[in-house]
Amino acid sequence: HMAGNLVFSGAITGSNLIMTASTLNIGGNWVNNTTNVANFTRGTGTVGFTGSGNNTIGGLNINAGGYAFNNLMINKTSGSLTPGNAITVANTLAVSGGTFSLNGNSLSIVNLSGTSSTAILNNNSATNITLTITDGGSNSFAGLIQNGSTGTLSVVKSGTGTQQV
Repeated sequence: HMAGNLVFSGAITGSNLIMTASTLNIGGNWVNNTTNVANFTRGTGTVGFTGSGNNTIGGLNINAGGYAFNNLMINKTSGSLTPGNAITVANTLAVSGGTFSLNGNSLSIVNLSGTSSTAILNNNSATNITLTITDGGSNSFAGLIQNGSTGTLSVVKSGTGTQQV
């Protein structure tokens, strides 16, 4: 567990952060300002945001389609997590606590899960955005999905399974 910020800077060569089937919990901000795209490989692991207070996913190094994760977990005791660009999650977005405030950035995921009724997924922006869920299985999300101040958060579901919200 990392209590502070995770910051990538400069050109990382020879050694990159590759997520295997493990979990990296971050209690601060994710900042990727490296000059080479291949410094973070989402692999099969999970990046989790925990703790309290407001945190961001940001930086200048952005993959095509936005910031890319395999599994993304938000389990904050309070506060929000806000991305600086679109987010693509290759597997599961689990929101178990706190607020995932998209702030006008679109979100593409395969699975959406969360058992806490206090978990919130919101737009928090005047920009209209889309939450795209491409799962073929069945999942449930017990939290709230909210529009922004004047923008909407549209949910698009494809695949053969069901998504219960």
